[in-house]
Amino acid sequence: MFSVSSLQLSILWNGEQLPPFNPQRGLRQGDPLSPYLFIMCMERLSHKIQSKVHSKAWKPFRISRGGFALSHLFFADDLMLFSEASNQQVEVIMGCLTEFSHESGLDINLTKSKLYVSPNIQRQVAGNLSAACGIPLTIDLGRYLGVPILHGRSSASTYKLILEKIQVKLAGWKQTLLSMAGRRVLVQAVTSAIPSYTMQSILLPNSICAAIDNLNRKFLWGSDVANKQHLVNWRTVCRPRHLGGLGLRSAKENNQVLISKLGWQLISNQNKPWCRALSTKYLKGESLIRCPISSTASATWKSILKCRNILQLGLRWRIGDGQRIKFWQDIWVGDKPLYEVALSPVLPALMDTPVSHAINSTRDWDADWLRNLLPNNVVAQILATPIPAFQQQEDIVFWNGSPDGTFSAKSAFELLQQQQVVLTQQGESWRWIWKLQCIEKIKLFVWLLCKNRVLTNSVRFARHFAATPICPRCEQSPETPLHLLRDCYHSRLFWEAAPVLPPDFFMLDFNEWLRKNAQTSMTSAASRHNWSTLFLSAIWVIWKNRNALIFDNQRTPPHILLQHASSLARDTSLGLATNILAHPRLPRWVRWSPPNFPFLKLNTDGAMSQASGNASAGGLIRDHGGQWLHGFAINIGPQTSYMAELWGCRAGLRLALEMGLTHLVLEMDSLLAVQAILARKTGDGPASILLLDIFHLVNSFEVCTVQHTLREGNAAADYMASIGQTLTQGTSFFQSPPPGIRSILHEDSIGTLFLRT
Repeated sequence: MFSVSSLQLSILWNGEQLPPFNPQRGLRQGDPLSPYLFIMCMERLSHKIQSKVHSKAWKPFRISRGGFALSHLFFADDLMLFSEASNQQVEVIMGCLTEFSHESGLDINLTKSKLYVSPNIQRQVAGNLSAACGIPLTIDLGRYLGVPILHGRSSASTYKLILEKIQVKLAGWKQTLLSMAGRRVLVQAVTSAIPSYTMQSILLPNSICAAIDNLNRKFLWGSDVANKQHLVNWRTVCRPRHLGGLGLRSAKENNQVLISKLGWQLISNQNKPWCRALSTKYLKGESLIRCPISSTASATWKSILKCRNILQLGLRWRIGDGQRIKFWQDIWVGDKPLYEVALSPVLPALMDTPVSHAINSTRDWDADWLRNLLPNNVVAQILATPIPAFQQQEDIVFWNGSPDGTFSAKSAFELLQQQQVVLTQQGESWRWIWKLQCIEKIKLFVWLLCKNRVLTNSVRFARHFAATPICPRCEQSPETPLHLLRDCYHSRLFWEAAPVLPPDFFMLDFNEWLRKNAQTSMTSAASRHNWSTLFLSAIWVIWKNRNALIFDNQRTPPHILLQHASSLARDTSLGLATNILAHPRLPRWVRWSPPNFPFLKLNTDGAMSQASGNASAGGLIRDHGGQWLHGFAINIGPQTSYMAELWGCRAGLRLALEMGLTHLVLEMDSLLAVQAILARKTGDGPASILLLDIFHLVNSFEVCTVQHTLREGNAAADYMASIGQTLTQGTSFFQSPPPGIRSILHEDSIGTLFLRT
């Protein structure tokens, strides 16, 4: 600290600057340099402790016999020291701290410090240690950032502080002044986040999780003291929005997902001190997935093992050399171990067979060997799994729920929800609601309509809240959602006053009527609005008018209601137009551009068939005159479109290298793939295998330029990729162009322009 001596300060007094002076007490509190100096000082203390440990003067605490040794942990401005419980160690520790104090000028506040010893230490010995170091003895180290430092037997009283924080936060919001859309955002962004830090280290008691959900649920539906109706059950609300929920998270499942993140770090990053400590104490070389639960384990370890089922949903192996992966036992293709789908029972002696046994000497899958053991659909998945073609790589685990192979709580939660939700119809999705051109509260209204949870009289009667299901406006028919919004006499008057109506407006059933009109692109010069925007505004106005009639006895003529709907639609359109104008998409002309001599151009493309789920890729090489030199097409099998793009890129580069080309332009219409290649970042997912091979191939040319083009400028490669869908699984090469591509080649060679809007 003696080097910090050149600081000078000046004071403005009555508008005049006084002469500078040197402060005599070091840096002022809050000086930007102070935190960095503190870190440097603590780093020096760490080195001093490590030196004592290496000289065996300081005997650190060992997590297990012969396991990880822990001597110190540093936090922001706190530290924890660990050692053997003996007077000799007290002398070593206090001597180390005294030396540090003399060197840095920083003192340890012993009265604010705490001494904790193992319960196995006798009370008299513990008292002597406390007296020797001058630090008071304690049986509880308290909390750090709200989390108990010592995880004993947890109870509801241990974590009641979390509930109090949520209640204080909710008490500061006027929920009656917030729409349901606003309350949903606050639950998602604020109250659900309050317990997240605590949830990352231990499973909370079920009663605490239930209480958190109860507070959030009541706030979401606007209930305070009165017992207000919760129109949709909490489990449905906590599904992802595309699966019919609102994207909230139940406390228990959120807790499980956050704990599973600890399990993921234990598997993927064992260099962290806490990972090494737990691995040496509990795993002892065993797999986390197959490790038994010990009754004497810590609460954190038990929590990790209880949540490993979530890890199994997305834990996959990326094939390297295939030595670490067990062919039959590990989940490396599909979503279950291969011994469960084998054509015949697997002998116990063969259960440890590595995946490398299925890879031949040419770095390809041994398809004949696989077909003798597994069903054809499983073999197709394996053949569509990339393996390194050039560089030797290790097998590593990756997270199947994210594109880059890294674990995230969001992706884990979605995998958990997808496992629990059984779609009633193939391909059914709720995404269309959240893409509607309207404000958020109307989207929520449409969501409730689709679930038949809007409190019309028919719904209230079914729930025993009303004496009759009859419509209170016309008093003729049951008030269903369709009757309320379209078929009621008063609603029909409103729609007939509209400037334009679709021809089949009064003929469709409710679900088709709602979705078709909410998504249509129909416009009318008379209405001056997109019909879908006006329609959504109209059903909201009809619903609000119905409630005003019942509760306030307010009657509004249809033409006035139409004005209200038009005004709301106009405001919505202006808001949407502002967003569109901020990011305008202008039309442009696109064409294929030939390379400059002596370069040749490789165009590649990949695609995935929604019908079959199979991916294909293709490409071609042309000269500066647009003449065909060589082409290829691949039937990859079950894969994603992004993987197909990279697969086609790798195949095209290999073909160009085998042809002896030295100057090459690689052109693709996948911006994501081009950005990944140029950034030279791979991640840990299966795409990393293809990317590493692509990097190797690109470096093999004298000059290789990678660039992006639009789809209209990549029509020839797109055609070759479509041919791949018609082939058997594998790669086919074309020395001459297929008949169907000749017209595309001609248009490209003469520079035909295509309009992209």
